[in-house]
Formats: sequence, C-alpha cells, structure tokens
Amino acid sequence: MANLLTAGLTVHGYYANGGILEFELDALEVGGTSTEFEAFNSLKNYLDRGFQLPPTVIIYDESILAQILAYGDFWTRIHAYTYAKGGTVIYKRQPSGLYHARCEWH
Repeated sequence: MANLLTAGLTVHGYYANGGILEFELDALEVGGTSTEFEAFNSLKNYLDRGFQLPPTVIIYDESILAQILAYGDFWTRIHAYTYAKGGTVIYKRQPSGLYHARCEWH
C-alpha cells in the first residue's frame, strides 16, 4: 500500500483543501495491476526523471468519479481525485525500485 511521506497534511485535509501529498509506492500500485508501463517506449526514458500517468477522461463524469471514490482502492481514489480537481501526480522511480509520487492540486 502507498506509504504517506508528507508530514503536516492528512489525506482528509488534502481532499478538503488541496496541497501537496507525497507517497512511496511500488510499481504495481503505479501501474494498477501491472508493471508493463515500465517498458513503454514513451515512458522508459522518464522513469527516473519524472512522468505522469493521467487517468482517462471518464473521471470528469461525476457519476463515474463518485463510483471510483466509493469503490476504488486507496491509490486509485487519490489519483482520480487529484486529476478531477485539476491537479497532477508526478511519479519518479527511486534507486530502491520503489516510486515517489507527488500529488498536487490547489
């Protein structure tokens, strides 16, 4: 499960007011249920520098977003909510092989 690195801002506070949350997570959490993204030609040169994996545009449908927030796993909810609010999630692979994720919306 994603490990919250940010001190001083809770996930609840982020949902309510925005800000920046930083997490550490493994490649399976980044890719959903697969690490195939690490081999994508369009991404493989950016894994260590930073990249985004924005969700599909269906999250802008309020009924779909509501279902994601009600039934999605923790990381899917944070990711979808951040983009629905106009924010970004930037991933960067760490030497350990884990990923640092910076979620931001204001």
